[in-house]
Amino acid sequence: MINSCVVLFISAIMTGIIFKRSKIFTAYIYIVMVILAAYRTASADFLNYVFEYNNINVGLKGGRYIGFSSIEYLFSKILKLPFEKYLILFYIITFGILIISIRVITKNVNIVLALYLIFSFGIDAVQMKSLLADSLSLLSISLLWMYLYSKQRKNVLYIIASFFIILVAALIHFSVVYYIISSILILINYNKENINRKMFWGFIICLILIYNGFLAFIISFANKIGMLNDVQYLNSWMSKNTSLGWLVYALAILSVIIVASFLNKIDIKGKFIKIYIMTSIFLIPLIILNGAYFRLMRIYYILIYAFVAEYKFKRRICLKELIGYVILALSIMLAYKIEIYPVYDNTLGALFMNNSLFK
Repeated sequence: MINSCVVLFISAIMTGIIFKRSKIFTAYIYIVMVILAAYRTASADFLNYVFEYNNINVGLKGGRYIGFSSIEYLFSKILKLPFEKYLILFYIITFGILIISIRVITKNVNIVLALYLIFSFGIDAVQMKSLLADSLSLLSISLLWMYLYSKQRKNVLYIIASFFIILVAALIHFSVVYYIISSILILINYNKENINRKMFWGFIICLILIYNGFLAFIISFANKIGMLNDVQYLNSWMSKNTSLGWLVYALAILSVIIVASFLNKIDIKGKFIKIYIMTSIFLIPLIILNGAYFRLMRIYYILIYAFVAEYKFKRRICLKELIGYVILALSIMLAYKIEIYPVYDNTLGALFMNNSLFK
């Protein structure tokens, strides 16, 4: 017998591809995402989340994820919601933020959601801290877009909101500090003709600094002045733990950049998405240090989905475009292989097999 969750999952992907703008099917995909994530009864770190939620006074003593701990405290101690109801509200809000953010970037929301279900929904849904932080980061990026192309460019509310939201996201999961740096680079250099050259030299500088222990120095300095705690955990992100395996991660990153280059768009929205995608090159020095940084590519994959969704398909496509589509498909497969396949039973597979609505 076919698993009911698998049927929902596949149907959501198919309807997203076929009905690319339908609000009814956006709602359907949204509901499927919430059902698969919120009604799970087992997955990677699931028991840890249950323990944290029910013992949140303990969790608040640590500063590593103070933003997420504060959210848990609100729902657990102030609103006094049981964990099951908290999960439902959490995913309704978080996926809602994600969809709103995508809607700002492209009207073809459903195509993006369909591709997102393939990658990286399966791992995002079980990593609650990363999911919320990434959703807020994407919202911040969409507000940056609104600022750059607002009819009232002098209205700084968009940019203030953008950086406020990304700072909040960094309190939920520290890794998204990366997007603060990326957004600042975009804001400063966006309309400059030599932006690609600057990105290249920035990449070289980052490579040199990271290879020579710059990140470890920053962590150590921040700890000495009292800005950080739990340095032992943070240092695990600064320690080199990859050999030539980083080349696989780099290939996935470069493939996304190549797709954006091959499917060349000339409209202003496509230009923004493409330039932001180009900043993913700065992840390569980080993944040379530690493969865990590849998780930061998840937002870039959403951006490339939006880029493709905005691209006008033609009856006849040139060879360069065809190659771009093929590389995109291979890139999604590679990312799935890297992030989800090795832990399938505890991520996407767990969502299919452990759902309280389909016992």
